[in-house]
Parts: sequence; structure tokens; C-alpha cells
Amino acid sequence: MMKQFLRHFLIFAIGCLFLSSCLFQTSSTTVKGRVTEYGKKPVADAEVSFGGALNETVVKTQADGTFTITARHRPTQMLRLEVKKKGFAMDEKVEFPGFAAPSEPIEIELMQTVSY
Repeated sequence: MMKQFLRHFLIFAIGCLFLSSCLFQTSSTTVKGRVTEYGKKPVADAEVSFGGALNETVVKTQADGTFTITARHRPTQMLRLEVKKKGFAMDEKVEFPGFAAPSEPIEIELMQTVSY
């Protein structure tokens, strides 16, 4: 009886350790890219945010529109990359799971907005 209890307890403990390592493991992902506007003109000082719903990292683009940004996340978490600059808007969403981040630099083209 005690032997069976210990065996079940050991299986339960190993299962909990495995589950916690899957759920609470963190990874980091680095993405490089370039932000431009129509005509491939670089957009300097745009705010680039990258990460999951609760944990985002923010950097500014360089004079040539390039950026490098790293976010910490769970391996299966969906990551979002967003670019903001006054007078501009992103045309499309950039999202991917943490385990499938792009290995090549991302090109993001912003559209100029019209204000009245």
C-alpha cells in the first residue's frame, strides 16, 4: 500500500515538474528590421514595440530606419511587433509565435496619415 502511494506520488511530482517547466520557461527572441515610408525612405526615431501581451520592449529606429529589439517570453506565446510614429500608420499586423521568429530582417513600410 505504501509502495503504491510512493509510486503515484513520484509520478505526480515528475508530472508537476514537467508541466511547470513547460508553462514557466522563458525564452528571448531578437528581431532586426527596417522601417520605411513610401519609396523606401527610412523613418528615423519611430517607436518599435515587441513582445507579448504583458511584457513588451520598446526601442527607437536609427537614422537609417533600422532597429534591433529583444523580448523575453514563453516559447509558445504569440509575439507582436508594432511601429508608431506621429503622422504615420502601420498597414498590417506583424505577429508570430515565439518559437517561429523570422531569422531575416523584417521590412515594415509605414503609410503617411492625413490630418485635418
